[in-house]
Amino acid sequence: MGELGPEEQRKLEQELMTNQDAFNCLLRAEEELIDEYVREQISGGNKDALESRILQDPKCRRDVQFAALLQRYLAKRHDG
Repeated sequence: MGELGPEEQRKLEQELMTNQDAFNCLLRAEEELIDEYVREQISGGNKDALESRILQDPKCRRDVQFAALLQRYLAKRHDG
């Protein structure tokens, strides 16, 4: 979320492009972060960082919207 320096960012991007396991791990972490955000389990500076960096991306916004819809559907189904 913008905490890496330019050299660290470049190394991470290179690793993600060449290591499928690392890329899959990143995708899982992104999904978990979105789920935590939707469940309002992220607060303070972490929430602000997420909103200012990740949610500016249209794909990520769609992922968040989908996760929120799924969360509401599952909650209604559990209650009903």
